[in-house]
Amino acid sequence: MSERELIPAHILDRKGPRSLKDLNPEVVEYLNKGLVETKNLMEWLATDQLGLLKITLGSLDKLAWYDDFEVAVNAQKSQQPIATQKSLGKL
Repeated sequence: MSERELIPAHILDRKGPRSLKDLNPEVVEYLNKGLVETKNLMEWLATDQLGLLKITLGSLDKLAWYDDFEVAVNAQKSQQPIATQKSLGKL
């Protein structure tokens, strides 16, 4: 049985929260592992983009690339998710 098949129905069938304070920590855990997709902007904002990239690169056997991405993200002035996306897109 795959990890995706073990995800509870209440996670898979959820509606996205209206604000970050309404975000279910269990959902964030699944998002940060890349096991479920975001339902809305609030979930996307709560996702650890750099952590998710590390998981993705590992699955592609390209983990050696991670350090360059991490340096670029940590060097940016703003740590906001959109700034992170811009930094990652430039590499």
